[in-house]
Parts: sequence; C-alpha cells; structure tokens
Amino acid sequence: MAISSVPDLLSARRFNRTTLELRQRIEVVSQEAVTGRRQDLTEATRGSVGEAHLLNKAVQDIDSRLNLFKVSDTRISVMNQTLSGARQTMDSIGVRVLTVLGSNSDAGIDTIIQEAETSLRTIFSSLQINQGNRNLFSGDATNVSPLGDVDQMLSDVRAIVSAGPDTATIDAALETYFNDPAGGFQTTIYQGGTGSANSILLEGDTRLDFNVRADDAAIKQVFRGLAMIASADVTPFERYSDEYEAFFNSGSFNLTNGESGLIELESGLGIAQQTIANSQDTLASARITLSATYNDMTARDQFEASAELKAIEVQLEASYLLTARLTELSLTNFLR
Repeated sequence: MAISSVPDLLSARRFNRTTLELRQRIEVVSQEAVTGRRQDLTEATRGSVGEAHLLNKAVQDIDSRLNLFKVSDTRISVMNQTLSGARQTMDSIGVRVLTVLGSNSDAGIDTIIQEAETSLRTIFSSLQINQGNRNLFSGDATNVSPLGDVDQMLSDVRAIVSAGPDTATIDAALETYFNDPAGGFQTTIYQGGTGSANSILLEGDTRLDFNVRADDAAIKQVFRGLAMIASADVTPFERYSDEYEAFFNSGSFNLTNGESGLIELESGLGIAQQTIANSQDTLASARITLSATYNDMTARDQFEASAELKAIEVQLEASYLLTARLTELSLTNFLR
C-alpha cells in the first residue's frame, strides 16, 4: 500500500478553502462588530438595497440641515447679543441728555458729550463682529467689514454741525448724509453689500431671512443721535439757548427712535431663532423615525458580532493547527 508523505490534493484544497472562508468571514464580522452594520446589505435587506440607501441618504441630509441650522442659530444669537449690547452701551443717553440740559450744568453736558462719543465708538466697533470668515452685519458682502472709519464719520458730522447755521439746516444736512444713497454714510462709511446675506431653507421650501445690515435705519439713527450729541461742543449756538436745546432735542429724538428700532430688530432675530428651533425639532423627530427604520434593515448587534468573532477565531486556530498536523504526516513520523 502506497503511503503519501503529504495530504491528498482534495483534502488540502478542502482545508485551504475552509481557512480562506474563515478569514474572509472574520474580516466581515470584525467590521460589523465595529460599525454595528451588516456588511452584506443585499442579504440584510432581502434585496431592498435601494430602499436602504435612500433611507441612509435621508438621514444624512437631515444631519446636514441640522448642522446648518446650528450654525445659523449661532449667527443669529451673536447678532442679537451685539444689538442688545449696543442698547446697554447707550444706557438711555437720549433721555438722560435732556435731564442734564435742564440742569444747566456745564460739567454734566461735557460728561454726556464724552459719554456719547465713547458709546458711538463702542457700538461702531461691536458691529464689525464676524463669525469664522463671515462678517455678520455686511449683508451679502460677508467677506468685508461692514463699516469704515468711525473717526471719519465723527469728522463729517462735526463739520456739518459746526457749519450750522441753525438746527433745521443741520438736520437737513444730516438727513442727506445718513439716508441719501449718495450721502457720506453710504458712500464712505458703510462698506458692506446692498443685498441680504444667504437665507436658510426651512421645511416646505420656506426660506428664512435673518439679515441685519450695519446700514439698517435703526442703526443709522443710533449713529446719528450719538454723533450729534458727541458734536454738541462744536455747535454755533450758545449753551442753553433755544437753538442749543433744539439741537439736543433732535439728537435725543434720533437716539431714542434708533433704540426702539434696535428692539424691533432683536425681536425679529428672536422670532427667527424660534422658527429655526421648531424646524430642528421637526427634523430631529423625522431623523429618529428614519434611523429606526434603517437600523431595522441593516443593523448588527455588536455584542452578537463580537461573540461570533470569537467563535470564528477559535475555528480558524483549529483549522491552522489541523492543517499544520496534516502537512507533517509522513512514513517516518508515522513509525515514530
């Protein structure tokens, strides 16, 4: 009887094939244990692979929109805080200036003039805020700062105020400067775009616009009122005269109206935040439903996968051991 020193060809192939299948299976199960997903979607979904992919894409689309909502909500929050901070910085100067004027106190007037200039510079600077690479108060020109040089604006207003000769003329000149498209503010101070920043798409293809530019009417009124009060030391009027009082009244009027306008802007931004929050809740609920459906089709219990992985490793070790023993069969080894 012929005795072979190696396993027969058929036996060797069978063991090699078994080992290869175990190695391939261990790769699949390893991935499933880590990801919690079936590797073979065709088998897991019973052929409904397209449906599974559509569900997964829907979940990914929702995640993208939720991230966009989060970014937009942050921007709105920063803008709202900036406007709120501007109101706090003013600290009701528009009302207090009239009280100071009525007290006939030179020191009080000098103090309120300096306070107005300080507030103007602070607010002007705060509106230059950006998030990442986006300037929030620049409209659609998010790559540039919204405002130019505050000293230039103060210099322009001081020149108008000092030229007089009366409050009516000053008001008319300031109206042109701040509100005419060809006026100094729009041509030299405001540097942002004339359009709105990108809106955000909500449910039902509704777009939400939460844009506030640094050339908004309320902001310009605040600038105008503060700049007037800050320029009161260069008026051609005698202190405590009727014209001097009229000038302060005009500055107070613009400032208090501007402050009211800021409150309206804050309210609009607050409504936008609530609208986004509602959309976030709706999308989050939809995501839960879609994710549950997708998981039912494709999920793999990671504990179960780990247990199978252990079992396959044991089988693979046994296969390697048996193969090694078979290769050692020979007449010499047999006779030992």
